[in-house]
Formats: sequence, structure tokens, C-alpha cells
Amino acid sequence: MRVRDRQPPNLDSALAIALQMEVWTKTSRNQPVELRSPVESKKTRKLNQPGAPSQSPEETKNEALRKEVTEVMKAIADNNRIYHTTNNRLNKKLGKRLKRLTNQDG
Repeated sequence: MRVRDRQPPNLDSALAIALQMEVWTKTSRNQPVELRSPVESKKTRKLNQPGAPSQSPEETKNEALRKEVTEVMKAIADNNRIYHTTNNRLNKKLGKRLKRLTNQDG
């Protein structure tokens, strides 16, 4: 009946349409139909609302690693600053002592 609705020009076309329809019906019967209740769709909508970021476990780990790397970089920068400040002070003190020593000998 559906084949006639398509008005095939010859028997070969009619056979092709019939075979195609048969395949469609078989595949549609094999696939499970998922019907969601309105409550489930509301739950999904609430979880995905803007303002409430949802992160995957990988994203959470990546964020934690980024924070840790940032903290380590800050600590390295602080250590470098302290090192250079201390090094400059020591160089000044050594320079003054060397001047005193050279002035005493001279």
C-alpha cells in the first residue's frame, strides 16, 4: 500500500521501494525507544543550568594541577627574589670589607 503511494514507474522501482521500507521497519523495531518522564527531563535541565558549572573528573584534576603549578611558580619566584636580594647584600658587604682591607694595607 505504501509502495503504491510513491507511484513507482515500473516493477523494479516498486521492488526497490518495498525493500527499503522493509529495512526501515526492521531497524526501527530493533532500536529501543527511550521515553523520558517530565521529572527526568527537569532533572537534566537543572543539572545543566548556566551558572552551575559541571566539570568532568579530568577537568577537576586539570584545575587542581593548574593551581598547584601556579603555587610552585610563585614559590620559585619568591625564592629567586630572596636569593638575589641576599646575594646583593652579601656582595655589598664583601665589597666594603675588601675596600677596608685594601685601604689598611695601602
